[in-house]
Amino acid sequence: MFYLGGYLRNHGDMIAFRPPVFLLMLVYLSATSTVCAQELPMRQFTVEDGLPSNDIFGLLFDRNNVLWATTERGVVSYDGYSLKEFTMADGLTDNCNLRIYLSPENEIWVTSIINSVNYIFHDTVRQVPYNKDLMGIVPNAVFVQNMLFDSTSQYITFNNKGLYRSENHKSLELVEIADDEAEGASVCIIEKPGGDIVPLLKLPVADPDHPTKIRRTGDKLFLEMGTSYLDSELRRELIRISPDEFYLSVIDKLIHVKNDTVVGSVYYGRDILALFIDHSGQLWVSVQSDGVYGYENGGLANQPNRILKGRSVTAIAQDHEDRYWFSTIGAGIFMTRLVKLPVFRDASGSEDDHKITALTSDEDGLFFGTYSGRLYSLTIQGTWDMIEELPIPGGSGPVRKIAITPKNTLLLFRDSLMEINRDGSPGYLGNFESYAYDYMALEEGRWLVSKTRNIVEYQDYTPLRSFRANENPSFTNVRHMFLDSRDTIWLNSRTFGTSVWKGNFTKRPAGHSDIWNRRNCGYVETPGSIWFSPTGLGLFRFGYDGSLDTITTANSVLTSDIIDVLFKENDSTIWIGTNDGLNCLCLTGNGRPGYRMRKYTVEEGLPSNDIYSITRYNGEIWVGTNSGLIELSRDFKEISYSVLSPVITDVRVNGTAAGLASSYDLKPYQNTIEVHFKAVSFRDPPGIEYRYMLEGFDKSWMTTRDRVVRYAGVSHGKHDFKLMAFNAGGPEPAEAEALRISFDIERHFYQRFPFIMLMTALGVLILFMIYFILARQIRIRSLEKQRLMLAEKEALLSQMNPHFIFNSLNSIQHYIVEHDTENATKYMSRFSALIRKILDNSRKEEITLAEEIDTLKLYLELEKMRFEDDFDYKLETESGLEVNEIFIPPMLIQPFVENAILHGLTPLEEKGNLLISFNKQGDNVLCVVEDNGIGREKSGHVSKRRRHTPTGLVNIKERIELINKLGNRQMNYRIIDLYNEWGEPAGTRVEIMIPCPAKEL
Repeated sequence: MFYLGGYLRNHGDMIAFRPPVFLLMLVYLSATSTVCAQELPMRQFTVEDGLPSNDIFGLLFDRNNVLWATTERGVVSYDGYSLKEFTMADGLTDNCNLRIYLSPENEIWVTSIINSVNYIFHDTVRQVPYNKDLMGIVPNAVFVQNMLFDSTSQYITFNNKGLYRSENHKSLELVEIADDEAEGASVCIIEKPGGDIVPLLKLPVADPDHPTKIRRTGDKLFLEMGTSYLDSELRRELIRISPDEFYLSVIDKLIHVKNDTVVGSVYYGRDILALFIDHSGQLWVSVQSDGVYGYENGGLANQPNRILKGRSVTAIAQDHEDRYWFSTIGAGIFMTRLVKLPVFRDASGSEDDHKITALTSDEDGLFFGTYSGRLYSLTIQGTWDMIEELPIPGGSGPVRKIAITPKNTLLLFRDSLMEINRDGSPGYLGNFESYAYDYMALEEGRWLVSKTRNIVEYQDYTPLRSFRANENPSFTNVRHMFLDSRDTIWLNSRTFGTSVWKGNFTKRPAGHSDIWNRRNCGYVETPGSIWFSPTGLGLFRFGYDGSLDTITTANSVLTSDIIDVLFKENDSTIWIGTNDGLNCLCLTGNGRPGYRMRKYTVEEGLPSNDIYSITRYNGEIWVGTNSGLIELSRDFKEISYSVLSPVITDVRVNGTAAGLASSYDLKPYQNTIEVHFKAVSFRDPPGIEYRYMLEGFDKSWMTTRDRVVRYAGVSHGKHDFKLMAFNAGGPEPAEAEALRISFDIERHFYQRFPFIMLMTALGVLILFMIYFILARQIRIRSLEKQRLMLAEKEALLSQMNPHFIFNSLNSIQHYIVEHDTENATKYMSRFSALIRKILDNSRKEEITLAEEIDTLKLYLELEKMRFEDDFDYKLETESGLEVNEIFIPPMLIQPFVENAILHGLTPLEEKGNLLISFNKQGDNVLCVVEDNGIGREKSGHVSKRRRHTPTGLVNIKERIELINKLGNRQMNYRIIDLYNEWGEPAGTRVEIMIPCPAKEL
């Protein structure tokens, strides 16, 4: 048996230093082997990761959180996504650049090994005009020592007394000389509003015991200093804490000055390369070939923490997510979070020795086993953690589980189950079982062990009975056994899933068969609930009331749905170990519980995300990982997500780069906008989400993980593009924190006010013209209606002219005088019927063709009686013509008939004939009035002799024209003169084409 030295828990003076992670040094007292904590879990960037060189000289973060570094072979930037190099091909005057500075305008200024100065802005290298003058101004200077910026100027110092300035990037000029105003002073601190400049007055005293003397003159502070040795480079570093306090290093000496008084100093015996104060106020000092010293609270009298021992760290920086970055000579860049987390593992062992696969504990100590099959005990003795490797009996396989028995011995589950004493010696049973899975204590000294084909019950060391799988399949390959508060045993079989066992019976829990059929990593109980994890499905809570709740990566911050271990700390706290980190579930409320979740991963400082085992010892949680054992102290905090500041990297309008600006004035046709952006995070993987909105285009906030958005067809007007960034799982930013850029798109000429007014006026004018035209048409139509009414009146009068009425009355009188009562009565009856029909039809716009034919018959009968049968007539209607469904204007045919009788037939010396016919032609009715009278030419001569001017046809022509206009018809007529075979007039034929579709009812 051999013991190991432990970790001094009170961090006192017995150890030389304490690093930010408790770098535990555990040494075998026998000196046969060493067990220690691993060094900081760091990520290293080298040429294999894309750096141009492993020699890094300067390091800083710009205002967009991008990392910049000067190297032997150029300048490099890193934004968490990719590395970008800048070399002489990009405009640098030399590839080997040493110091690096940040201007208020976010320009990156670098100085080269040949004393040239360049600055990089928007990824473009620019030179200053005074580069060619630098060596001439300060021929004895080796390197630029300091640069300081104000709103318009850059100040530069070299290894001399002068302070030089370039205003607006113009030529360099000497503006101040720090003379020997204080006798014996080595350096002078010139205090400027934007910072401090440290010119060298003369070489310091080469005496490590020489006291530092300080004298002030206005804004200058003169210091007389001593060093252990003189160096040709004479490095000087200054970092200010407040207006009255700062740290200053000259070669190898560091002093702490407050109120112009030295309050602390340290000699390191080697060049001090960099000073840095982190976000918590800790001072970091990097020493050539001796790593970094960290002083908590900045006190130089405190024992420093040490990291990166043996390396030359040239610069230190801290990003916005609280990671530390260290640039080195020969080893590239290191990055770490520097959490205070002790890690225990065998430094001399293999990787399998680092995998802590089993943990158990009681008040007397903690035991942990490894994948390689080794077993250790850890006990706290005063201020020391004492670790002992137990010389367990021979066996094979990893230590899968450790259990403490009521006899205070250990059950060790490997390829076989063995009992050992706490010192590692064989117990009473020794190797007493072949491959076994789990152990569970019962009351009265009884306990169970599950195996492949059975579960064995023991009373003390005596087997009592065996529960065999061939009798009950639930006892097959039982990996986990758990006794709840209701005296029910929960079994989880690799083959059959979950069963509950009470008395002599086993059964499947009610419902959710798909869940109970799976393997899980064990059970824990909180009041009223059993917690378990079906393989790959996250965490489940089964309430004794039958309820089932789930916690997964989809509905919580659980780091993985693959859970390997559950550990109940108390009734409200459950620890969850997964293949991707550790989680702490804190229950809140009663009944179905609410909860809050904390998570711990390598991002928070764990040595590994693979969690194998968890236990509680000495009031703290201990966790076995793939890379060592850790003690998770109560003051350990999970990572706090910082607010991310997105930046616009490119803006394209209609596919063309538009440069970077806060606002853009665009033409009407420039309405396709593309915005590229990024937010810097060095998490692995980044997991940055962006929320954006283009006001006036997007109706709500949009979320994406892409780094470009595109808008097409953006309307005119001013649109603000708003952008926010946040880490997935972290707090979301407020809208007030959004980055904004604006796009003002001009209106097209036809969208501008003058054009709109012109178009409005034109529209009003057009409307007025339309109104005028419509009103005029209405007036014309009204006049035409009046004319139509007049024409119809005249048509009525023409049918009832005095000659006709007078002649009709004479005919009646004649019949009466001649005592021809029969004809008189017949004539009177027909005359009155005709007058009545004409008067009735005159009140209608349209009548049926049947009514028109009836009127014509009455009129023809009267005229035939009046002219004593001087003519015969025939009235024909085409077969199938629906005369009752065809509508025509009234009093339309009668004037043509009257004209044929009076002017064509009555002058004829012989008996005449009149034919009236109606025929269907499509949607038209063709009416033909044909007589065999004297013809129009001879009739005209007769009318002249009688001095009579016929007006019937003139009236009917005007009436037809008005009907066509008002009724949207195409009614027309034509008169055809008829001739006999000798060319003599033989009558007249009138064809009247009447459009008359059937009237809708």
